[in-house]
Amino acid sequence: MDAPYRYLIFKLDNRNYGLPLEFVSRVIRAVEIIPVPNETPLIRGVINLHGEMVSVFDLRALFNLPRRDILLSDRLILLAVGERQLALLADAVDGILEPRLIDVMRAKNVVLNTDILDGVLEQGGEAIYLCNPAAFPQAEIPAGGIELPEPEHAE
Repeated sequence: MDAPYRYLIFKLDNRNYGLPLEFVSRVIRAVEIIPVPNETPLIRGVINLHGEMVSVFDLRALFNLPRRDILLSDRLILLAVGERQLALLADAVDGILEPRLIDVMRAKNVVLNTDILDGVLEQGGEAIYLCNPAAFPQAEIPAGGIELPEPEHAE
């Protein structure tokens, strides 16, 4: 049986983010991304995954991080969101984290001004921004992007 809270941890510009593991199908090396005209800055393009076109989300625009060329070391995190499959572009994937339930509850109680993030978890003195994959398909970039709060240190 899976632990109730397991997250795949990935990096964007040396910041840590977490995705609930139940949404993650698999992680693959970066492949050619086909640009799609008239898409939002959040959509980098699409990939052909076994004959299915899958949208690739680039969260850099959302979090005010500089857009950069895709590197061979980058990863695509494949997610199953409802009936839809999508890919998330990441600089690196660091593994799986199983935080304590109390830490997850504290993280989810942080009030954020976006549906994209569920909370901020502190682990080993570093912030991990917990993403809500269900919000990616309808995500819009707010003016000025999303300001990322730092977690409060537990006593």
